[in-house]
Amino acid sequence: MKLYHFTNLDSFLKIWRHQHILFSTSHKRTNNDILEKQKYITITGDAISVNRRHMDAFWESLDRYKQISLTMDYKDCRGCLSPMMWGQYADNANGVCIELDYDKLLYSGGKIWANKIVYKKQHPQVTIDAETIKDCSAHNEFIIKKRNAIFFKKHKHWSNENEFRLVSKDCTYVDISNAVVAIYVYNQKGHTAYVVRKIVSDDRKVNYLIAIPQEGNMTLSSVPFK
Repeated sequence: MKLYHFTNLDSFLKIWRHQHILFSTSHKRTNNDILEKQKYITITGDAISVNRRHMDAFWESLDRYKQISLTMDYKDCRGCLSPMMWGQYADNANGVCIELDYDKLLYSGGKIWANKIVYKKQHPQVTIDAETIKDCSAHNEFIIKKRNAIFFKKHKHWSNENEFRLVSKDCTYVDISNAVVAIYVYNQKGHTAYVVRKIVSDDRKVNYLIAIPQEGNMTLSSVPFK
C-alpha cells in the first residue's frame, strides 16, 4: 500500500536528514479538527460525580498517545495528486510530498495501531462510565478497548483527506529509510525543487507536478526529473 506525507520544506529537510517522521507530541494540541481534539464524550452512570480534575486526568492519559497522519490513494487519482492536500498541508504547494511503501516502514519501538479513518455522518462520540473516568488506573485499558472510536473515526467533512493514521503511546518516530518510493514538488523551477534535488541523491525519485486538461477540466499529473 502506498501512503503520502505532505509537509513544508523545513520539515522535509529534517525528515530527510534523519530519515524519520516524528509522531506528534500531543493528540489534543496538534490536531486541527476542533471536534476531534475536544471529543464528544458521553458519561454514563453517576455523571454528576465527575469533576474537572477527573476530566483533566483523562485528557492527560489520552494525550500520551501520539499520531502520524498520512494520505491514501483516491479512487480517481494517486494521493500525491490531491490539490487540496497540497494547499492545506504542503505550505500552499511550496512544500513537499513523500510517497511511502507502508510495508517497508520501521518503528522505533512500542505498540503501533495503524488503520484508515472511517468518516461518519454524525460527530463521533465516545461513551465512558463515570467510575472509569474517575479511576486513572483504568484509563489506559479503556483507551485500548475504545481505540477505534477514539482515534480512527472523524466527521465526513474531513473525508477528502482520505487519511491513514498511525497511533502510538511509546513509539517516537517512523523510520522511512527503506520505504521512500518518490518525492514530489509542485513547481519544477521553484526554490523547493532546487533544494530537494540538491539533497536527494537519487534524482529519479524526485517528481514535479503538471496540470493537464482532461475532459474539460484541469488534472494534476507527475513527471520525473531527468
